[in-house]
Amino acid sequence: MENLFLKGGEETPEIVFDKEQSEFRVTGKSYMEDATAHYTRVIAWLEKYADNPNPTTNSNLNWNMSIPPLRR
Repeated sequence: MENLFLKGGEETPEIVFDKEQSEFRVTGKSYMEDATAHYTRVIAWLEKYADNPNPTTNSNLNWNMSIPPLRR
């Protein structure tokens, strides 16, 4: 399984998922308009990882995100 690396930008976080090192890191801002498009690849990678996870995984999640208000 290949590692996942997505370079961060002004509105997107840096994402580093390294299976060999058992390290997941998300750092930065998440303010993009279409979060679904951005995170689809991340979710697919995590689903594949869940099929054969390491015994231990270290996660470092340090990001700011914008959640749109609920529509009524």
